[in-house]
Amino acid sequence: MRPDCPKCKVSNPKKSGHAVGRQRWKCKACGYEFTRQEHPGKPYALKLQAANLYQMGCSSNQVAMMLQVSPTSVLKWTRALTWPSGRVHHLQPRFRTPEPYRSLFRETRKLGALVKEQAALANLREPQRASLSGRQS
Repeated sequence: MRPDCPKCKVSNPKKSGHAVGRQRWKCKACGYEFTRQEHPGKPYALKLQAANLYQMGCSSNQVAMMLQVSPTSVLKWTRALTWPSGRVHHLQPRFRTPEPYRSLFRETRKLGALVKEQAALANLREPQRASLSGRQS
């Protein structure tokens, strides 16, 4: 399929070599040389639709079958649209944890860190006790 000339909009260019691995074209009407400016990949609307379906609870495999794309693409698009802040545009987090559980989780993490710190201090003291007991006998 031959592209339209971006300058005069005539749709009958001829091939005019290659540049950086891409076909060059020359318009027969105005003599303008150009490369086709198609953007690779899927449209943004399709990516947003995939992310919305995933956020509504469909699995990435289900979304991929519905939109006829690969599950990996669905996962990449969803991450790209939701990763920086947890949500972009109108996308919501997939699962919401109620606030009491979130605060409980935070407290548990703090407590776990405190226990690990105390265990590390105890491990530092234990070798000293063992060496002292070895001297006494």
